[in-house]
This record gives sequence, structure tokens and C-alpha cells, in this order.
Amino acid sequence: PDARPVSSPEGVCSRGGKCYACKKGYYGRQCDQECPKNCPDCVFDDNLIQSPDGETFLPAGTCPDQCKVDFHGSRCDQPCPANCKKTAGWFNRKRIPSCKKEDGNCFECHDYKWYGEKCENACPTGCEDDQCNKADGLCKGGCKNGFFGAKCDQQCSSGCKGGGCDKENAKCDDGCKAGWRGDKCDVPCPEGTG
Repeated sequence: PDARPVSSPEGVCSRGGKCYACKKGYYGRQCDQECPKNCPDCVFDDNLIQSPDGETFLPAGTCPDQCKVDFHGSRCDQPCPANCKKTAGWFNRKRIPSCKKEDGNCFECHDYKWYGEKCENACPTGCEDDQCNKADGLCKGGCKNGFFGAKCDQQCSSGCKGGGCDKENAKCDDGCKAGWRGDKCDVPCPEGTG
């Protein structure tokens, strides 16, 4: 069997042919099964490594650590969601993946243009630079001209001169166009008045 030597009176395997450890990239008591491509240091055998919940053990052939590439799942073989920020960088000489191994939730969203646990929602089109916060979809900056509200998803009145209004209360920035009145320039003037 494919095994690296370990300290044992019997050598690298038992008299019955079961290995004590495998070469990198293999697992199982016979060291005849290949570890997942993205996890060459997979669990050698059942009931050896405790899972993160502290109550169960990881099955043979699964990854004991966070996935090192843009994949998730017990075997690091499921791609992270498309809108996750890809491989966020390095921490303590380990590459930070783009999503959590356990559930595939993104650590950050690509270009801050998405929100939600899996970055499944596009930021509101009224946000400046189309950027919003991952957790709640609120705009990172202000609103584009013509939009208001916390998510900049409401349009200013068409009666606003210049099209812009206050992000909080929708009052027109530059007053009303001819034919409109009120703080929000949303009330038409009576016929025959300016």
C-alpha cells in the first residue's frame, strides 16, 4: 500500500495489511483512495478527527480544514457562489477562500455590487457606484441623482428641477420645475398658473 513510514513495531502497516498513515493525497486503511483534488491532506480514517461541532467525527476522505481555494463543502468540491469576492488574500500564510466551507456563504461580495449571505442580490441601481453593504443592501455612499431612500431605490419626483432630491426626505435639491409645487415638487399647479 501507499504509505509513509511511521513509528511502529510492525512497520508501515499491520500484519493484516492496514496502513497506519498514507502518503499525501491518499486515504483509507489501504491508502488506495485519492483525496479530493482541493484537499490533499484529507482525513485518513473515520472517527479520528473531531468535527467543528465537537460532538461528531469527520468521515474519511473529507477535509479537516477550511478550503484553501474558491470552493466549499466537506470535500472542498463545490464552487463558491459566483458573486463572492474571489480569494480574498492571505492570513497567517494561508490563502483565504471566498466562502465558508460549511455553508458556502460569502465572506465578501465582488466589488461591493451584491448583497446577501451568498451575494445573490444586486445592489439597488440608485446607489452611487452601484455599491452597497453585504449584510443589508444599504448603499455604501450616497444616492445617484434622481434617487432617495436608505437603499436609494425610490425615485425623486419628476417635478424636481435638476432631478435630484434629499436622500432622507425626498425634498427637491434645486426647487421645482414650472408647473409643480410642494417640498417634493409632486403637486401639480392649478391650470393657468406657473
